[in-house]
Amino acid sequence: MEKLTYRQKKRLVTSVCAFLAVLLAAVLLFLMRDYNKKQREESSRLFLEDIEQYEASKEKMEYGDDKDALLTRKQQKYDVYQKLKEHLQVNILFLGDDIASGAGVSSSENNWVMLVANAIEKKYGSDIKGGTYAKPDTSAFYGYHIMNSYSRGLTYDIMIVAYGSEDDPETFEFYYDGLMHSIKNQNPKCEIYCIIEARTDGENENAEKIREICDYYGGIVIDMNEYYAEHGLKAESLTSDGKIPNVAGCTKYYDAVTEVIDYCFEADRRVPSVKTTRLESSRAFDNYNYTMIADMKKISDTVYETSVNGSIAALVYFKSFSGGNINIWVNGKKTITESNVLSENVTRTIASRVISSELDGVTKIRIETDDVSNVSNILGVAYCGEKK
Repeated sequence: MEKLTYRQKKRLVTSVCAFLAVLLAAVLLFLMRDYNKKQREESSRLFLEDIEQYEASKEKMEYGDDKDALLTRKQQKYDVYQKLKEHLQVNILFLGDDIASGAGVSSSENNWVMLVANAIEKKYGSDIKGGTYAKPDTSAFYGYHIMNSYSRGLTYDIMIVAYGSEDDPETFEFYYDGLMHSIKNQNPKCEIYCIIEARTDGENENAEKIREICDYYGGIVIDMNEYYAEHGLKAESLTSDGKIPNVAGCTKYYDAVTEVIDYCFEADRRVPSVKTTRLESSRAFDNYNYTMIADMKKISDTVYETSVNGSIAALVYFKSFSGGNINIWVNGKKTITESNVLSENVTRTIASRVISSELDGVTKIRIETDDVSNVSNILGVAYCGEKK
């Protein structure tokens, strides 16, 4: 083997030294980045602690030993994760269609919305107030109506919204965006979880709009199709009809939702505020009104009349085995004939039908049933929009 010359040896040593220098520099750079990352995390933690200590000191100075006043302030100011941390009351509302209604289980105790509410109360020690108003075959506008008419005077910390499986894709964006706008407008610190159901026939036609709208309003999308795929689950064995979760499916919905809540709690998430609306048309949802049939003008035993002032109006009614046809007249013109007959002899269920989303100011609406017995199935007319 030929010996290296002095010059070759010198070059080799220089190359090895250069390589080692680069390697050492890379290692040092990595260590510095890791150190800086830890320093930033520590600084962030200390900053949050300082803020918390400052807030606690400020509260002590402002409220002294007045515990009731301090508790009221925290209930108004804190978001859900701060309330869970201090075991304060949490107000929660479930809105949705078949997916959240418990239609796939025989007992409400097995419905995933009840499992979620009970789990929050048990794990975090917070008193849970609110309820579930999810009903089969309902749409996003019905959720808007329920949120406004049955809010019980509560400001909500969590709303879990499961619409889209029954909504018309042609109008879904308009009503879902209006619902989300209304939620954040009335409940600025509310955390919204938007559910996309798992189904055997492919993705919900409205899924992409749900993601887009939920993201804009600072909500969190819980896509059960993705959850099932990540956990190797098949929707076929977890639904009662291809989309409505059965008992086993409800446990998976419960798992998915509570995992997100736990993660956000551990990550010390703060609920984002939203000061703008995604669609200008959603401002029509700011003015909610509701006229019950008892407050309408009775024209005859089967005909009732009322006037609304806004741009959107919807009939709220019961579907019943003993129902019939409901005729709706707008400004003297017959516009809609709605059947409220259930095909099976089951307990009557609530429903809504949008009369129009293009009304112009004061509008006369007449409700006509085909039989006097069907009048008891009419609840009223919900409407909203700019008054003229």
